[in-house]
Amino acid sequence: MWGTPGRLEVDPSGILALVVPLLFGYMFPDIGHGLVLALFALIFSQRWPQVRFLLPCGVSAMAFGVLFREAFGFEDVIPALWLSPLDDPMTVLTVPLLFGVFLMLLGLAFAGIEARWRGELRAWLAVEAAVLLLYVSLLLAPFLPAALGLTGLALLHYFAGNLWLAPSGQRAMALVGAAGQLLLSVFELVMNTLSFLRVGAFALAHAALSHAIMTLADAVEQPIAWLLVVLAGNVFSVVLEGLVVFVQTTRLVLFEFFIRFLRAEGRLFRPVRQPPEIGKSSSGRSGLARIDP
Repeated sequence: MWGTPGRLEVDPSGILALVVPLLFGYMFPDIGHGLVLALFALIFSQRWPQVRFLLPCGVSAMAFGVLFREAFGFEDVIPALWLSPLDDPMTVLTVPLLFGVFLMLLGLAFAGIEARWRGELRAWLAVEAAVLLLYVSLLLAPFLPAALGLTGLALLHYFAGNLWLAPSGQRAMALVGAAGQLLLSVFELVMNTLSFLRVGAFALAHAALSHAIMTLADAVEQPIAWLLVVLAGNVFSVVLEGLVVFVQTTRLVLFEFFIRFLRAEGRLFRPVRQPPEIGKSSSGRSGLARIDP
């Protein structure tokens, strides 16, 4: 959906095979719902190959369902191997935030690797490396106040690097532009990092929706009506949450991770088709067609 990496760009395909199922499964943690998605992919992947991505995502959802004790809304089927989301919401929110920090750092590191491949490593070390250092120092500052000294060094590094790269006679304007770009970069990094809170928020929303479905079902006295409420609620949950989680996973990959390093300057590999044979003889051997005068 974003594009094809060029020869001087990092190809993130292998990483996505792990990142996408993890994000999807964490936001949609349910053994039963994950099983439905995985079976759907197995049954219909021959007819619609595009749905094959649901298989690893469904397996991941099943794994997180085991960790979170979620199975079609029934909370007492198995014990939680980790925790129940509604019992410890702060932990559920914090874990994907840390995972988002890891992805952001990985994207910034990929940008440095690509700069090395393009022969622009010195320029990257002069400016972008300072932004990476500033990001790390700001992350550490709430837990390690001494990291604020690293923040000062990163700022000094950043402006000194911009002065070094600026043409003579334009250094004053370069500092002004560098200050504006730094504010934009820091704001984007902060907002992109906080975007990963939605991963935990959707995990909590799934647990809350499952609890609401079971509460509605328990209010019904007739067994058949109870079964219909549970069935309709779970179908609604699989369809709606599956679509929303897919959109959110795609958004996080495209606009929080890819934007750091992927320019998509490559093109799709399309093999050249074999040209049609000319004047094929009746014996099956190809040759030139005979033209009568």
